[in-house]
Amino acid sequence: MNTSSLALATAAAAGSSSSRRSNRWKYEVFLSFRGEDTRTGFTDHLSLALSSAGINTFIDYELKKGENIQRELDREIEGSRIAVVVFSKSYAESRYCLRELSMIMRCREDQEGKVVYPIFYDVDPSEVRKQSGSFGEAFKKHERDEDPNEVEQWRKVLKASADLVGQDLKTTADRREGVFIHKVVGDIIGLLKTSDSKEAKHSVGIAFRVEEFSTKYLDVEGSHDVQIIGIWGMGGIGKTTLARTFYSTYHHSFRGQCYLEEVRSKKKSMVSLQEQLLRDVLKRPDIKISSVGEGTKEIEKRLGSMKVLIVVDDIDDADQLDELAIEHDSFGPGSRIILITRDEQVLNIQKVDKKYKAQTMTDEEALELLSWHAFGNHCPDEEYIELATDVVDYCGGLPLALKVVGRLLATKKSKSIWKSTLDKLRNLPHGKIHETLRLSYDGLNDDHVKGVFLDISHFFINRVGTEVVAILDGCSRFCVESEIRTLEDRCLLDYDFALIWMHDLIRDMGREIVRAECAMEPGKRSRLWHHEDVTSVLRNESLPKKLKFLYLDHSRNLTQLPDFSKLPHLEDLSLNGCKSVSGGYRLFAQLKMLQYLDLEDCNITDDAILESLRSLSSLRILILDGNGFNRLPTLSGLSQLKSLYLNHCTNLQAIPDLPTSLHSLEANYCTELEIMPSLPEMSEMLELQLKDCRKLKDIPNLDNFLCKMHTLHVEGCASLTATFKENILLKWKGYTIGGLSLSVNDIPRWLPYVAREDETVEIVVPPTFDYIGRLVVCIIYSSDNSDCTGSLCIHVVNRTQRTRFHIWPMETTITASHECYLWLGSLTNKKLNLKGGDKVRVHADFIETEDDHQIKVKKTGVDIVEWDFVFTNRTKVDYKRVPYESDEDTDEEEDYQTAPYESDEEEDYQTAPCESDEEASDDDKELSNYSSDEVQPCKRFEVI
Repeated sequence: MNTSSLALATAAAAGSSSSRRSNRWKYEVFLSFRGEDTRTGFTDHLSLALSSAGINTFIDYELKKGENIQRELDREIEGSRIAVVVFSKSYAESRYCLRELSMIMRCREDQEGKVVYPIFYDVDPSEVRKQSGSFGEAFKKHERDEDPNEVEQWRKVLKASADLVGQDLKTTADRREGVFIHKVVGDIIGLLKTSDSKEAKHSVGIAFRVEEFSTKYLDVEGSHDVQIIGIWGMGGIGKTTLARTFYSTYHHSFRGQCYLEEVRSKKKSMVSLQEQLLRDVLKRPDIKISSVGEGTKEIEKRLGSMKVLIVVDDIDDADQLDELAIEHDSFGPGSRIILITRDEQVLNIQKVDKKYKAQTMTDEEALELLSWHAFGNHCPDEEYIELATDVVDYCGGLPLALKVVGRLLATKKSKSIWKSTLDKLRNLPHGKIHETLRLSYDGLNDDHVKGVFLDISHFFINRVGTEVVAILDGCSRFCVESEIRTLEDRCLLDYDFALIWMHDLIRDMGREIVRAECAMEPGKRSRLWHHEDVTSVLRNESLPKKLKFLYLDHSRNLTQLPDFSKLPHLEDLSLNGCKSVSGGYRLFAQLKMLQYLDLEDCNITDDAILESLRSLSSLRILILDGNGFNRLPTLSGLSQLKSLYLNHCTNLQAIPDLPTSLHSLEANYCTELEIMPSLPEMSEMLELQLKDCRKLKDIPNLDNFLCKMHTLHVEGCASLTATFKENILLKWKGYTIGGLSLSVNDIPRWLPYVAREDETVEIVVPPTFDYIGRLVVCIIYSSDNSDCTGSLCIHVVNRTQRTRFHIWPMETTITASHECYLWLGSLTNKKLNLKGGDKVRVHADFIETEDDHQIKVKKTGVDIVEWDFVFTNRTKVDYKRVPYESDEDTDEEEDYQTAPYESDEEEDYQTAPCESDEEASDDDKELSNYSSDEVQPCKRFEVI
């Protein structure tokens, strides 16, 4: 992080965030009125009613003689929480009233929390808004006698104030002033009550989030429909702060308001919550409810015609929503109901219209928030900048953690104490942070899902999700994948493409739960992860016999493996990076229940070590990446093996027979690999990756399994024959988005729509298609440089439905310059929602590449098929719907009729570099001879 620029950024943010001031109010209400019309009648009665209700009210007869009247009025306007403006027949005749109104409206803009409440007494709001009727007559005189600029300003403030929510005597309470005043007082009490809600101190970044939330989700001044919106996210992320700020900003736009707090905690019974809802919205403190059923009916009956703003904070059960009558029919037009929860499943019900996932703070926002609490300033003291950025990294953008740690460090007066405090926090989380985050863990339904969470927090962060599921499924009687989904819904973990990810503080919370099982004796805990604890247990030979997971990754000084005969239940063993181990491998034979073994980068060259692996009959996942052996023993006897990893085994020359159970084989960058086994007839192979195995010439029997594979990467395999490539392209079905990657330089002929470099494929979906299953996309790409990495982004724009998607199906690394590669994959229409007659644009490019190492898309081919594929979770693809850009509407009548693709290159599938002048081999030329009529892998649509 660039700390100097970060400090400047936070200074700018602080400057902008302080532009709107918050005040301590001297008065609760300021009364603005025309004395001749209402001083001794309506306004006097209103003033007495407000005072009787305990509301501190300013009225101008409180001014003392001899004072500067205008200056004093301006001061009292600034010091009042609510300005009540009584518009009457001759209000606009007084230039003093109009100047007072200008001051009130200016304070409304400048002072955070200032509310203006208009009352239309014997005058129609439209007369005030449009300056017609008596207001129009008054302005004719003003235009003759007053400054034109000031008159124009008066017109603007009258219109703006008339647009605010208030009360009109003509349309309320049959013009009975007593009832009308009672109603006004009730409204004022409600406005003051909501203003008492605590506003977040140093609310960094909240203004932007409130603006985004109100614009994209709440639409307060827009739709008149009742809308129910959910806010969800992990504990301490700022959901309540966002809701409270929105509530205090917009509550005056609603006739009734209520904020229900801490619903999960059960501090209040449901009957008490129902009573609070009715009392707050109806301004009736005497309401009593005898049962939950009665309360539900009362809410439905009493609030059905009212425009209300209701926040239900921290719910964890959808039944709570039913009991509070949270339904669209329970409230009046324009109502907004905000639900706050940690569990997305609570919001996955029909009644919720929109869901907003709360986000962590940016680094800049986090540093500013920390600085306010630690230093009392918008940026850190100069000598603490580096330490402050370390704290920001530790807190991971979580506002609660930033506040708690900031306050803790504010009392520490030296850099050394800061460092030791941070080290302690990393090993022993702060109690308040831990307890807040633990609420989500405690709310999990059963011990099984809790156990899955603890396993992942200790051992499986940033691991491939399918591998984690495979490992944990083997250790459980129940389906683990559904438990992982539950944890994701509860914001306890997340998927980042195919990886399982967890916030650092959530991870620490899980590890602290296990540490607390037996703080002084690590050997008695259910899980061990900290290297010091593991070392202590190993030295004392006190490993628990029931131990299932043992991770010794990167133990550089480990030379001898433990006695595995004492660990009969071990299921998961990782020795990743243990390069010094020289003894104990023979003890693998003792591990009869071992399902996962990671020996990556362990300097294994000894055949005896590899032979010992053949006894691991329960093994499901074997990782041997980065080792120096040149041969493998036959592994066909490992009947449970699902995944085998041999990446970067640069001396490996041949792979022997494989078990039929194998689903996935990765042997990328095995530069000496020449021989692959013939895949057995009953093979369950779904994924095969052999990237840059440049000596490999063939994969026997592969073409018999292509119809059920979902991923095949053989790009960079320069010695593969043209016949091999032809067979793959003819038979590849591409049922899922995992994709096919080859070293060829042209699009298959069966793809009817093709665009060249920097062009976009434009098609019309045939209206005769009753069902669309998927969009097939193929690209040819290359780079002028080697060793460059990029992420493929496919842009799908539906001009008919006005939708735009950015889809990231794969990341690639190019190791040879000027070599062309093909990627062919499928995109599910369950996301894209293409329909017959839609005009669609498809464009592909690579992102996240350096300017001088750019990966370029040479050609793009597209087809649409009517049948769907079976979508699997092995490859997680990010479909991001983004705003539709108006420039997509240009050339609306553009002709989308695209001619069938005709290649202008005779050597269609050369493995040679793109645009090479070299003669193609006979084998390569054979690939140009097959006709698209020879294969119909999917139903093609006609060219329009």
